[in-house]
Amino acid sequence: MTRPLVPFERRIVLLVRSRTKGMGVLLAVMGALALVTWRGDHFIYWATGMVAMFVAVPLILSARPQELFGPESALWLHKPVREGRYLSARVAETMAASVGVAVLCGIAAMAYGEALGWLPERPLGYVLPVGALGSFVVASMAFGASAWFPKGSRGAVVGLFLLSLFVFGPEMNSPDLERGGAVRLARVVLFPTVDLLRFTLGLTGDLPLRLQPLLACLAYAAGWLLFGALGVRRAVATGRMTHAT
Repeated sequence: MTRPLVPFERRIVLLVRSRTKGMGVLLAVMGALALVTWRGDHFIYWATGMVAMFVAVPLILSARPQELFGPESALWLHKPVREGRYLSARVAETMAASVGVAVLCGIAAMAYGEALGWLPERPLGYVLPVGALGSFVVASMAFGASAWFPKGSRGAVVGLFLLSLFVFGPEMNSPDLERGGAVRLARVVLFPTVDLLRFTLGLTGDLPLRLQPLLACLAYAAGWLLFGALGVRRAVATGRMTHAT
């Protein structure tokens, strides 16, 4: 069994370095928000920036369709690889990089908010796990969308996220609210905003802590990973994915 010439942790570093432009734009936006909040008590901007950051990082680091199915697919690991092994490695490094970078950015943002006196005691205990979980879910969505849509995959993920905020708005204001079958069905497709919120409130003690919201988020991510795997299988069967030689 062949092994990649480049270690896993080194590939993560290379992945992050290959996205310097996108990360630079994100850091510039976060810096602008920091400047605005520093000059006034605009907590909502800081909170919105935190949410946007946890969503943007995995979208920036996710594999582009041309990386999944183009000539880069045979070159990324620096030696011939099978399609399944290549894709599993790409998904693993994307997930690890997304969660790791999001947590690092989250720590910096939390330290900034704490310096301004906005945060309760020991906020890292619940905000960062939720942010990491959200980034993991978005990374799963990005992979699934990229496997099926050569163009607009990131836009599709952003659209599902924004639509979830609109559809689940009443539940976000009242997380213990139970709604009809249409909204329950939407949870299968849209970003699990309410489950993330319930998981957060469970960690903070505002709601009873249950595993159901966490399992719902993980199941949603698993569904997107399966969706992406089916897309990869279809791409291989139709000759869209370049085989390693």
